[in-house]
Amino acid sequence: KDAREADAIASGQSTVPTRTTQKKASKFIADLKSMMEGIFDDDEDDNLPSSEKAICQKLLLTISLKNGIFSDEQRTVARLMLKRLEGDRRRRCREGEGTSRSRYAAKASREETRNSTTVIRDELLIQSSKKP
Repeated sequence: KDAREADAIASGQSTVPTRTTQKKASKFIADLKSMMEGIFDDDEDDNLPSSEKAICQKLLLTISLKNGIFSDEQRTVARLMLKRLEGDRRRRCREGEGTSRSRYAAKASREETRNSTTVIRDELLIQSSKKP
């Protein structure tokens, strides 16, 4: 039986983790969360080398697939961090010629649109039929 469990653990198959493994995994995830905050900051500032980003992505993907070691919640956290690190996949190259807008420009323009005063014709307005 012990040999089968060792083979299952070595192959990454799901087994019931021991209490020690659960504690180590929890500490690892806590350390990972604090480390990833620094990585996210560097990535937002464009100071993160692509090699380090690739290493982090591979680590997070590996964690998200290890169901024998990490709990469902921990693997979900790893998947969410991986998505955040990958960022959105929208193309930014079609912004216009020679303009390099930041990723936050779209949000700012939506807020400007929301705050601007727009004139709506009277016939399009929904008005109460009750007379005061």
